[in-house]
Amino acid sequence: DFPDDPDVRWDPERAADVLLQHVEANSINLVVTFDEGGVSGHSNHVALNAAVRTLHAEGKLPKGCSVLMLQSVNLLRKYLCLLDLPCSLLLARDALFVLTQREAAQAQMLQLQKDTSRPQMVMCLLGFPVPGAG
Repeated sequence: DFPDDPDVRWDPERAADVLLQHVEANSINLVVTFDEGGVSGHSNHVALNAAVRTLHAEGKLPKGCSVLMLQSVNLLRKYLCLLDLPCSLLLARDALFVLTQREAAQAQMLQLQKDTSRPQMVMCLLGFPVPGAG
């Protein structure tokens, strides 16, 4: 129903309905979405941003469910990838750090143990600028 095709325009309302069902059914507490530009201008990405913005603005997301947006960069920075990482980290006001499953399990275990001699969160070095977070 939602083909990955920039020539096929997704209905943001329908995408919002499907997304909300998925969030509720899986007890999701964080949604990371594209910004208004769809990061690459992809029409499906733009529709997802509109869907998430609508759910958030109308207060339909479950209590405690946060929303973060990826930040679009110009094409030169986009295709430089790893060479751009230091620039992205220096220019970012906020950053989202992504954990592997192993790191997430380790962080969870540390929190359960409440061992104050160890850090409470383990993060890897994959940073994505997140406007308006925090």
